[in-house]
Amino acid sequence: MVSRPNELSKQGRSYSRVWREFIIDHGKNSSLLYCFYEGIDDPKYYNPRIKSITFKNKDCSFHYYSCEGKQNVISVFNLITSDGRFKNARIAFFVDRDFDNIDDLPLDNRVYITPCYSIENHYATQSMVEQILRDEFQIFEGSDDYQNTISLFKALINAFNDATDELNSWLYLQRQIEKKRGESSTVHINNLSNSQLFSISLREVKKKYTIDSLERDFPQAPRIS
Repeated sequence: MVSRPNELSKQGRSYSRVWREFIIDHGKNSSLLYCFYEGIDDPKYYNPRIKSITFKNKDCSFHYYSCEGKQNVISVFNLITSDGRFKNARIAFFVDRDFDNIDDLPLDNRVYITPCYSIENHYATQSMVEQILRDEFQIFEGSDDYQNTISLFKALINAFNDATDELNSWLYLQRQIEKKRGESSTVHINNLSNSQLFSISLREVKKKYTIDSLERDFPQAPRIS
């Protein structure tokens, strides 16, 4: 059994807030599906899919929480599944795979793990751009606008991948060091704006960061040769 007071004090306010709210909400209505997300923007992606796939766009009897981080989602999952009071609770958890090995995450059918780094990867694809052109702008294959847009997307996504290569390598190694030391992550790249890291236009994508600048922005991060 998890020691709740000790675990809650380690994880912080958002962890305890979600746990407390779930206990209260489940006590009022145990028949709902309770969903737990990492961030405040995740419902925009997952909620429509839950409504259409799980509830077939009919009665949507579910409630959700933003847990402010993957580890908080996993910690709440561990608390709920280890508490006999919620043995029959209808629960679902959603986390990004990030740089984690799949075996390091909860392998449970109540936990959805993205097949790629994060849900944003589902939007940054050529097929998604093609769908937007067709469905939103009625621009179809064969037209100059369609071909020019797809050509531009391909060029810029390749440029963006090149510009992020060193950043992703540095972040990946930071995660590996944290795991080896058994430490929580102290490097949150979301604390930096895109404009601090890249120069982006419809003509090009250039990186503005260096390893030295990343070390200055995250002085607590281990130095990597």
